[in-house]
Amino acid sequence: MNTGATARSGLRWIVWLRAYARPEDFQCQLELIEAQIACVEHRHADAGPLFEAAIQHVQRHSYLQIEAVVAKAAVPYCRRRGLNLVARSCLCHARHTFMNLGAPAKVCAMDLAPASDAAATFRHT
Repeated sequence: MNTGATARSGLRWIVWLRAYARPEDFQCQLELIEAQIACVEHRHADAGPLFEAAIQHVQRHSYLQIEAVVAKAAVPYCRRRGLNLVARSCLCHARHTFMNLGAPAKVCAMDLAPASDAAATFRHT
């Protein structure tokens, strides 16, 4: 995957969100995209608070489907930073939220992911 192209695509999405979206509807997506771009650009000090802000926003507004996506997206970040307990907590939260949304196929896909993926945690417990 071309991370440069991915970051540019994410930046275009951020520009669009800031220009046209109502902040209360899309703030969590904006924070998630910015967090992932910060990870790609190795700005880890910026990424953590952005993931946290996105999770708080979706919980405050009960956007369950986005909450699951944000929690799952935070797992690799936490693992790379050596925050394995936090990564496991995020993964458990994502898995639980996907199940509550009626998405067992997503949970199954997470469980069957390669061993290098965060879902490996569940095969060893």
